[in-house]
Amino acid sequence: MEVLSRIVVHTEPEIVYENPFREYAIDDWNIGTAEEIMSIANAALYDREPEYGIGGRKDVEMCIALYESSLLGMMPVELPITEITKYEQMIHDDFALQFGHPPVS
Repeated sequence: MEVLSRIVVHTEPEIVYENPFREYAIDDWNIGTAEEIMSIANAALYDREPEYGIGGRKDVEMCIALYESSLLGMMPVELPITEITKYEQMIHDDFALQFGHPPVS
């Protein structure tokens, strides 16, 4: 599998992103997820705050809203989301089928 190794933005100064996960078979869409997981792991291992914090929560909420909108025939979804969505319930139901119990809240 081809994996993104780096991104170069030809500006002054030049901006270079080196993919720290280039040795692993993850596609380009999962690099952000891997970085989030490593941030949480490093927070636990080194007793520090995760790097992504509230920004990550907002990103996840936006992704949930996109999926929910799709399930609702592309209707707008109001943010912030204050109740479990149809999409989230589907995830919870799939989890319960796979593991025999609902996710822990």
